[in-house]
This record gives sequence, structure tokens and C-alpha cells, in this order.
Amino acid sequence: MDAITSEAIYVINTSTPGVSDIIESIVLIHAACILNDKTLVTFLPPLSHSQITKSWQDLLEQTRNQQSRLILVSVSKIADRSSAGPLKAESPFKGHSWPVLPAKNSNSDNEDLEISGVVSLYNPESQTGPFRGLVQRLLISPFHRRKGIATKLVAELEKRALAMGRWSLMLDTEAGSPAELVYPRLGGSVDPVSYFYMP
Repeated sequence: MDAITSEAIYVINTSTPGVSDIIESIVLIHAACILNDKTLVTFLPPLSHSQITKSWQDLLEQTRNQQSRLILVSVSKIADRSSAGPLKAESPFKGHSWPVLPAKNSNSDNEDLEISGVVSLYNPESQTGPFRGLVQRLLISPFHRRKGIATKLVAELEKRALAMGRWSLMLDTEAGSPAELVYPRLGGSVDPVSYFYMP
């Protein structure tokens, strides 16, 4: 696995160089999306850094089976952060700062990199639906919104899913949320589903 050295989209797994800093970045983005956007994604406030970290480490472990789990990250320059973002430079968790990924062959702070988005693909084992994949945890850093990062992540995920024989991708989101408006722009169709729960 190649090290992250420039702006691009990367597949990460347990052998990715610097993966602990990458996971820390993802954890902070995950928390920032919940706290700033009220995104419903796995956890509710008050947030636990260790819980979110464990969750992402568990997903990362699943990438050992490359047919089961795929995690993609987008990398952007720190200097390209949006000043209009809802966040200041502070991390959502005290004592945890936003990790910096030094750019290859650069002595300039203006070239330093950070994780700007993440998305995961889960391919459940199913004899009746081996063509299905579940898009999970599409999260974009509040510092890097409205730059086409979600579009690029989803396009790359779709390409890789298709290569794995997964051509029917599903994603669930909260009705009425900003995310619900984003997904049709990414090429998805909205199929409202009612869930029934049995006691």
C-alpha cells in the first residue's frame, strides 16, 4: 500500500503507512459532522473519542478481506480549507488535534495535507443479492465542503464496487437531512422506505 503523499483519493487498509493518523482524522471528521451538522451516523452526543475510534478500527480490520469492506479517503491541502466552514481550527475532542499528513518532497506548510472525506463500502455475503453493496459513512470534513469531494469519493467507490461485481449500491440517510438532497446530485435515486419494528 502506498503512503499518502499528495491530493487524491486513496484506498486505506491495515497496512497503509500512517494509518493511525488517518483513523484519527476520520474520527474527528465523524465527530465534527455529528456535532456541527447534527448528522445521524452511528453515534449520538455526548460523543466518546474511544468509541468512535474503536468503530473505525473495527471497519479497518474488515478491509483484510478485500471483497467484504473497502474504505476510501480523500486527501486535500490544509491551505485549501474553507474559511466559511462552521468549525474553527479546534478539534471536536479536547486533547486531540487535527493530524497533518506531510506532502512528499515539500518543505512548505502550505503543502501539508489532511483527510477531507471518507466513505466505506460493505459487501454483505448473500446468495440472493451478490450484486448488492452498502455505501456507509460518507462524511466530508466541514473544512472542505462544496468542493466536489463527495462526488469524487462516490464516483471512485462506484468504479471499485463495479469491479467487485457490486452494481446495485444502497445507502440510507435521515429523511429531510441535507444529505438526502446530496445523494440525488451524486446520481442516486431516492426510494423512501418505511421500517416496521416488531416488539
